[in-house]
Amino acid sequence: AIKDYRKKLQLILTVRTNVLYPAAQLMAQKPSVQSALVNKTLDLFCFFSGYPTPMIEWKKDSAKITTSEEWARMQLLDSGARLQLIDIDKDIHTGNYQCTGTNAQIGGSPPSGTFVVNVFSEPYWIEKPTDISVPEGGSHTFRCEAGSADGDPKWFINGVPANQYDNRSAPVGKEFHFKNLTLKDPLVVQCNCTNKYGYIYTNAYLNVLREPPTFVLAPADTKAAARSRFIMPCQTFSAPRAVVAWKKNGEPITGGRYQLQDNGDLLIAELSITDSGTYECTATNDFGSRTASGTVTVRQPTEISMAPQDTRVYEGQEVKLICTAITDLKEEKNLIIQWSKDGTIIDFDQNPRLTINLPDYSLIVSGAKPLDTGIYTCNATNGLDYDSKSAMLMIMGRPEMPTNLEVDCDKFKSDDIAQVKWNPGTDNYAPVLRYVVEFSTQYASDTWYVAPQFGSTEPTDTQVQVKMHPNIQYSFRVKGINVVGESEPSRSVTSPSCRLQPKIPSVNPTNLWAEGNRPQNLVVYWTPLSPLDYNGEKVSYVLIVECMNCVTMPKGSRNETQIVNPRQEKVEFNDLYVGNTRYNIEVFKKYRLSIYARNSEGDSSATRPESVGYSGEEAPTVSPDNFALDSGSGSDPLQSDSVLLSWSMQSDPEKDVDRIRGYFRGFRVEWCLSNLTAADCLVKKRFQDFIFRAIDGPSMVGTLNTRTKRQAVAAFTYNGKLTHLPGSTTIRAWVRVLNKYYAGPPSATVEFTTKEGTPGQVGDFVLSVTGVNHLEFDWQVPPQPNGRLIGYQMAYQEINGLSLGYLTLAPPLTDPTQTRGAVTGLKPDTNYRVYLYARTAVGNGEPNFLDVRTAPPNKAPSPPTFSVSAIGQQAFNVTFAPSTAGVSGSVFYVQYRMPGRNKWFETQREYRNRWIQIDGLENDAWYDIRVVATNGAAMTSYSDIVRMQTGGEPSPNALRGASATWFICMVLILLALIALIIFLFFVRKRRLEAKRGKLLPQEDEPQLGAGFGGPYASGFQSGAAAAAGGEGDFEPDEPPMENKPHTFMSSGDEPPPMSAAAASYAAAPASPPYNDDEYNPVNKPAFSAASPGQVQAPQLPPKPAPRVPGRRSIEGSIDSLPRRSSDPPEARATRLLARLRAPPPPPSEPQPQSVPPPPPPKPKPKKAPKPASRQHQQEPPPPPDSYYRPPSQGSFGGPGGISGSTDV
Repeated sequence: AIKDYRKKLQLILTVRTNVLYPAAQLMAQKPSVQSALVNKTLDLFCFFSGYPTPMIEWKKDSAKITTSEEWARMQLLDSGARLQLIDIDKDIHTGNYQCTGTNAQIGGSPPSGTFVVNVFSEPYWIEKPTDISVPEGGSHTFRCEAGSADGDPKWFINGVPANQYDNRSAPVGKEFHFKNLTLKDPLVVQCNCTNKYGYIYTNAYLNVLREPPTFVLAPADTKAAARSRFIMPCQTFSAPRAVVAWKKNGEPITGGRYQLQDNGDLLIAELSITDSGTYECTATNDFGSRTASGTVTVRQPTEISMAPQDTRVYEGQEVKLICTAITDLKEEKNLIIQWSKDGTIIDFDQNPRLTINLPDYSLIVSGAKPLDTGIYTCNATNGLDYDSKSAMLMIMGRPEMPTNLEVDCDKFKSDDIAQVKWNPGTDNYAPVLRYVVEFSTQYASDTWYVAPQFGSTEPTDTQVQVKMHPNIQYSFRVKGINVVGESEPSRSVTSPSCRLQPKIPSVNPTNLWAEGNRPQNLVVYWTPLSPLDYNGEKVSYVLIVECMNCVTMPKGSRNETQIVNPRQEKVEFNDLYVGNTRYNIEVFKKYRLSIYARNSEGDSSATRPESVGYSGEEAPTVSPDNFALDSGSGSDPLQSDSVLLSWSMQSDPEKDVDRIRGYFRGFRVEWCLSNLTAADCLVKKRFQDFIFRAIDGPSMVGTLNTRTKRQAVAAFTYNGKLTHLPGSTTIRAWVRVLNKYYAGPPSATVEFTTKEGTPGQVGDFVLSVTGVNHLEFDWQVPPQPNGRLIGYQMAYQEINGLSLGYLTLAPPLTDPTQTRGAVTGLKPDTNYRVYLYARTAVGNGEPNFLDVRTAPPNKAPSPPTFSVSAIGQQAFNVTFAPSTAGVSGSVFYVQYRMPGRNKWFETQREYRNRWIQIDGLENDAWYDIRVVATNGAAMTSYSDIVRMQTGGEPSPNALRGASATWFICMVLILLALIALIIFLFFVRKRRLEAKRGKLLPQEDEPQLGAGFGGPYASGFQSGAAAAAGGEGDFEPDEPPMENKPHTFMSSGDEPPPMSAAAASYAAAPASPPYNDDEYNPVNKPAFSAASPGQVQAPQLPPKPAPRVPGRRSIEGSIDSLPRRSSDPPEARATRLLARLRAPPPPPSEPQPQSVPPPPPPKPKPKKAPKPASRQHQQEPPPPPDSYYRPPSQGSFGGPGGISGSTDV
């Protein structure tokens, strides 16, 4: 570069050097003709030079060799310089090959090398000789054939060329035949085939045998299925070959359905049940015979009786594929059903949505998905045979999302159009109906809009054009839709080139209107612009408000308000500014409104919407006049549920805006019952609006429904019909004038009484009892009787599908207080619609109805519940209620009997009343009672049994009322005092005995009766009591009857008569309290003669005092007497009795005053042991009681558990 700064000149010289590199050249290659052997490997290579490094390309027969699957047995190695042919095959690898090297410096044709590959093969076997055993005298031919061999094979015998071996035959070409073989002819035959690439060689052994038949595979006992192909084996080895003969059940088989195979097996092409039997196989040759047999049992075949059907469903549904199979009854336990999909057995552990329903082995697919589509096969087998059926299951799902979404905003940018295209996803077995293109903007990236499409001709086109808006950054996505639903959206695509330049708004807000919602305010509403219409930044609205009839605000004055939030949709004004002057909003004034949009580019050029609205209302200040009944039509204004009323206004309310103070709409008539106070009337009043003027002003929004039609009026007089009034009721009413939000002051009131009418619906109409031929219902009195009720009317219709039969009326119910009724004479198990009407003198009221069904006739009614109460001394009253839980009976009666008797007495049937009286019973007797329910179809059920006692004749001297209560209280107090005195005496007595017991002398003679629990004490007591005519002290086994619990009901309960033992117990002196341990003779000292456990003979004097020192004891037992070898037990008992009768010595100290002992406590129940020979008199049976058990026979004794008897 030469620079001359003085002359401000500059010369720049650029030198460009071109470097030439050598072109690709073939440097070396393998010979052009190559031979290759089958199943071997061959390498072809070409070496090229040049810069850049040449790219090498290989071709076979002009087809380019690549790395695809098609050229799997050819590999390019060493950057393409070497082509390796793998596992050479003659058909694949034979041909012409070419290698070509190219680089950037090539000029003209690129250098290349060519090869011709010929594929040859070593000899290979087509057929070769094999080992064989031949019977004596037989013959055999060996064959030897090889492919690619030169000439015929060479034969050898035992390693010696065949033409040099002494043999009776010679090989001919590829065959070597031997005949008339003997036992001396066994040999080895060799065959050799060669060509120039190699050879193959094999040996075969020829064995000559002489053997009787032996079984290789003999018949065996077998089970098989009918209609199957069956082979009974009978394969033998013998030399010469044996002749096989078959028999079935001893009879020769002579063809027909039976086929004898070459190897001796018996083939039955299609087995039948009649083929069951014993099969015998006999093999015979010249050297012997062998026989074997087997039994064939033929079972019925396995069949799929209900096969799966081809099914097509939507994804998410549940699919059930049925598969029911039958097989022989004797093989049912072995039947197995398996399911497979597309030939693979289903693993239910890996597919939890697939389950088997065990009762019918159906396959259930829960929440089906398109991937569940396939061929499902049901296979049933019992181990003998099988049957299988298949069905196609197609699950139609939503399409897969489109892919490869592309957006081009440059192609049609001048037209503000974006082009969107995509690739469709899989349709999941339901063709795509259409595609939806969606877009989002920078204002709400999570909000997607459906793009209006044009430029496409079919709904399934995969390319559309979308109109774009200025200043919007678009993101696009696509969804496919088929009959199942929408696909997941595709991946969204955003292109910066899809954002157009901003412009002024092309539209303005819409739906402009205004009204006041409270006095002295104005609320203006509009629909704001969509973000798609912003067309730029800083979007706002300009609202213009002008009052047209205000008093304070000058007409023509305008207020302009800018709303900077483009999403705002209303503004409320309580005052308006015009310049710097503030004006309050006046009541119900007319305002003109307009609005337009602007952004950073300017104001909208679109037409500005305009509207008129009204400010808020206040309550009217005027009330109607002349409010009265309207009799101008000539008819009676009063009806049972309505009244004609009229009223008037002093001026036209539509023009009297100052007093109406709002938009006049009509009038409101309010009313309440005349007997209510003013405060109650204010709370419970009802009203009806009479609308005479529709809402037609732009500020009057909403829809108001009128309750009555507009009436013809004249001279500001109005009339209307007040409806939905209660009948036979005195009513107080008044009227108010209405604007849109408020009602004015009330007019003067008027009172009137409506006529009697028909009642309203009854309340709570429910089914209470369901029977076979009857139904019972409960209800409540109608809330609006509209007069005086005189009863009810029931009716019913039979329901036949969607139609109703004839209406049948039941007999009227004339009791207005009745709230239960029944419909009878119905058909069993039939649907009915039952109606209930309340009635006044005017007629039946509005019906209430129920759809119900009677009970089936083959179902027994549920048992009723009941209660029993005594009536006098010889009667019961039974009150029952039908079951409400199940089927109710239609007819009821009572059965009763005395306990222990089998025969039941029955009352007459009752189907209307719910009570039955039983008369003529015995006094003071027990009865079992139950209630029977029937349904008129010989079906009966019985309630539980209740036991009840009738009352006895009252005693003339019996205490009654307050006298009896006072007497019982006094007796109880007296008994309590006596018990306390006895207890104190007993405690003192025990303490004295304990002190004196330490001073008792030790006697040589053992004591008798050492405790009441001694082994012979009870026996002595029984004997002594028997000698005295049954007198004596003892404890009964059971407490008195009145102390036992009872489960039966009783009226005037009395205990059953006591047994003789219980009577004697009641007369005997009571014993003090004690416990079981006090009567153990091992652990406790003996009681004195006066102890409570002591037994006394009838002749003994009164009970002696406690012993004192020096007194000789006469206590003891029979075993304690000195034994004599000749004494029987009776003699020793007599001696003991005489000793007991001896009078005791006089007491050494005064006797304590005798105090009656306390009553015995309730004994602890003990299980009585098996009684001895002597038994007590058996007690008569007590009254029946499920919890009462009579005393064990032959047991007695006190609470200490003494039982049994002993002969003395």
